[in-house]
Amino acid sequence: MGPSGTGPSSGAGQLFRRIGRSGWLVLAGSVPSLAGGSAWMDRLLPRMDLGRAVVWLAADPEGTQPTKFLEDIEDLLGAPVDRQSPAEVGWETAGLLLITDPSPVSMLPALRNRLLTCLEGDGIVMAVGQPATGFGGAIRSPLGGAPGEGLGWLPGSVVLPEGEELAEDGWRRWLQSREKRFAIRLPADSMLALGPAGEVEAWGGAQPGVILGSAWRHV
Repeated sequence: MGPSGTGPSSGAGQLFRRIGRSGWLVLAGSVPSLAGGSAWMDRLLPRMDLGRAVVWLAADPEGTQPTKFLEDIEDLLGAPVDRQSPAEVGWETAGLLLITDPSPVSMLPALRNRLLTCLEGDGIVMAVGQPATGFGGAIRSPLGGAPGEGLGWLPGSVVLPEGEELAEDGWRRWLQSREKRFAIRLPADSMLALGPAGEVEAWGGAQPGVILGSAWRHV
């Protein structure tokens, strides 16, 4: 994906230095649809171990759910989606781990090792909307002011899903650092998939975008 965010490019792997050498990390700007078929699911299925569980991870698995999204996946796979909380045991062995609930974002650092277990076990970790922000190098501070520290699965990045603007909370100042930093913009219906061999793919109907920080312009 080029600096302008127009699509994948040969230099994308140099920018998106994802951690881990197994599994796929998928970041989506909004809850994707399966209505009338889905190109993104056609890309995901060949990379997924269909013999393993699909888990939806949420702070309260019995609370508000993206019901249509989960039911569509169940219908497509012919298997249930397990609803689990971070406190439960076993979700890190999922073949597909879905995170759409914004509540766990602040808990992601505490789940770092278990999330990495899922990824390194050739699982697919898919974070949708606000949870996608947690996988960047920096996240919005819950108290305002300077950005906080994210999981850092994409070092030097901030992830901005649908509804979050670059101008908010000093992100522009953050990008002006002497360190190499960049912003990933994920509009509605966009999806960025990062594979174990440096693959950088756009799976959604809309294109993700990239804004490079000041340090990249002086390389």
